[in-house]
Amino acid sequence: MTDYQNEQTTKTTVAEDDKAIQDILDISKRAYLLTTGSLITALVGCAQSTDETTETNQPEKPEEHTTYVASNSPDDTVSSQVCPMCDMPPPGTPGMPGTPGTPGTPGTPGTPGTPGTPGTPGTPGTPPVTGSPGTPPATGAPGTPPATGAQPPPATLPLATQTFSVVGPTFASLVASNMMGGVAQTLSDGNAIQVWGITSTNNEGFNSNPARIAPGPVIEALEGELTTVALRSMHPHTIHLHGLDVDQANDGVPSTSGYVSGMMGSFFRSPPGVNLGSVFEYKFIAPHAGTYMYHCHVDTVLHMEMGMVGTVIVRPADGDRSRLWAAGPSFDREYIWHLHTFDSSWHNGIMTTGPNTLRYQPDYFLINGLDGADILADSATAIEAQADQRIAIRLTNPGYQPAVVSLGGIPFQVVASDGRPLKTAFNTPFTEFLVTPGERYDILFSMPTSGMTTATVNYLNIQGTQVLGTAVSSITTL
Repeated sequence: MTDYQNEQTTKTTVAEDDKAIQDILDISKRAYLLTTGSLITALVGCAQSTDETTETNQPEKPEEHTTYVASNSPDDTVSSQVCPMCDMPPPGTPGMPGTPGTPGTPGTPGTPGTPGTPGTPGTPGTPPVTGSPGTPPATGAPGTPPATGAQPPPATLPLATQTFSVVGPTFASLVASNMMGGVAQTLSDGNAIQVWGITSTNNEGFNSNPARIAPGPVIEALEGELTTVALRSMHPHTIHLHGLDVDQANDGVPSTSGYVSGMMGSFFRSPPGVNLGSVFEYKFIAPHAGTYMYHCHVDTVLHMEMGMVGTVIVRPADGDRSRLWAAGPSFDREYIWHLHTFDSSWHNGIMTTGPNTLRYQPDYFLINGLDGADILADSATAIEAQADQRIAIRLTNPGYQPAVVSLGGIPFQVVASDGRPLKTAFNTPFTEFLVTPGERYDILFSMPTSGMTTATVNYLNIQGTQVLGTAVSSITTL
């Protein structure tokens, strides 16, 4: 063979050897790239240009990577070399064929291409081949916080069944206000009129409000339990338990029962009363669960008008606050509506009935002692509940005018009268109902699916032929 042919053959052999070496390096490089997985992705991300990197997305420092690898792969060896782009150990840089100049077989160009020689410096690339450092980022741990935000919103807190405060259930301590000065109760037009009230011992009236003593606190008792109502007063007053089946001595009628009296000889009466400033206790076994009233029975016509009235609720014996009586209708929320009126001329210093009380011409029309826009703002009167919840209203009329109650077209059932369940339920629901002076009714209805409804109480003249005034409340579905 000629020298030219030998030279050509040698070049071909060298070229083929170079290609084989390159193929081996390419295969090794591809294997490296495939096994490093997300680590390469992280390296590429770190190598982004400065104008694409924000301060909040700066590359981690070498010691942070070192710590992370060491904590997750304790058997791995972390290279001390640093990537000039992102301060990361380079992925297999020593494996690049830049070292064939090593004089393994001098003069023979093909010999440096022997795969074993470049493979030796490539050993530092072995740890990345394991792929362990890439595994933790693949877990997506940083994505956990967004997953937390996908949780459903917290459930709506349940509404309280009872919308008003009470005193009791087996002992109620009450105080009658001073008749000489009374207490000024402000109405929606800003007019403050004098009222006489019955309050709790800390001077709180309806719904624990010290500025709202007419009507008085709600007294609560348990069916079958001994209940005591203690009254202290500096003027002659009583507590008459209207509609409750109590014995005569505790009924609160001055001529036949004990009371707070200023008259001489009160201790010689039968039953005896107590002198002014002392406490008289009315004791009774609470009768059937239901809605009742109390009021002062001294000079009744004036004292009731002045605000000395309130509600008594007898609960089932087990104290259940979701039923009107034992095994009776259940409800989700309950309200009390005292229906009464004021003739402001009666509140101008009159001490006893007489010529100034011959005519009664009401000019304020109230629910629970409030009138006008104040009713709509009162949480104990304006009804709020969720769709389809069952609402009980305890209607009492301690006033002097008949009152027609309408729930704005919402049908309701009348289930009890004067503290007793109706033996025969009405077949047809009502959309309005007449409540005359001294009466109590328990009514039930279901909340509309949405919206707000206007409820009205029309106060009639005594003949029932004319509307004298109207109190407006609301029923709102939450």
